[in-house]
Amino acid sequence: MTTLVVLSTKDAIVMGCDSLSSVTRNLVDPYSLVEYFDGENEWRLKLDEDGRPLLNNWYNIYEKTEIIPYSNMTHVSKIFSLSPLPIGVLTTGVASIGQRTIKSLISEFKSSNNLRYKNGKYNRIKTVSSKLLKFLHKIYCEEFLTNAIVRPPLELIIGGYDSESQIPKIFRIKVHENIVEDTIIDFGMVFGGQMDEIQRIVFGTNSANKARIAERSG
Repeated sequence: MTTLVVLSTKDAIVMGCDSLSSVTRNLVDPYSLVEYFDGENEWRLKLDEDGRPLLNNWYNIYEKTEIIPYSNMTHVSKIFSLSPLPIGVLTTGVASIGQRTIKSLISEFKSSNNLRYKNGKYNRIKTVSSKLLKFLHKIYCEEFLTNAIVRPPLELIIGGYDSESQIPKIFRIKVHENIVEDTIIDFGMVFGGQMDEIQRIVFGTNSANKARIAERSG
C-alpha cells in the first residue's frame, strides 16, 4: 500500500512517499464462487446443458480474486536520486524482482552508462525514462514471463530537469505494461500508488469518481 506524490513548481520539484510496503496475495472469497454451485443439490458443481461443469478452468477462479495485503514491511526505500543528474525516481508495486530489490536494480542502472554526459549535457528525462524502462523490463520479463497472467504491477514516477530547460518534466513508467507516459504539462501535482484518499484531500474527489461523473454526463 503505497502513496507517491510529486509536486512540480516553477522553483523546484518536490517528491514524497511513505516507507511502508505491503506483501499481497491474490485471494478469492468463497462466496464469490457461489454461482458455480447448486444449492439444491448438496452444493455440487453446476453443469451446463452438455453436462460439463460451469467451473471448468483455473481462469474462472482467478478472475474472482482480489489483491489483498497480508503482511507489511517497514522502512522500505521507494524514493531514489539519479545524481549527478537532477532527476528523482519514485516506485510503487513489487519491491523486488526475483532475489533483487528495486533499490539494487536502480543502483545498477545508475552505475551503467545510461546517465552519462555528452558534450557537457546529460540525457533528457524522457531518454532516461526510456532507458530505465528498457533496463527494468528485460529483468522483469525474465522473472515473470512464464506466468504472464499474474504479472505484478511495477510503476515508477520519474521527474526532474533537462540540461537545456528550466521547466520540470515528470513521466510515469509502467514496467508491467512496457510503456512510458506523459503526466502533467509544466506545473502541478502527480500521484501514484494508492492515491484515492490523498486526491480527495487535495481535489475534493479522486480520478475514479471524476471518470464516473464524466461518463454519466456524456
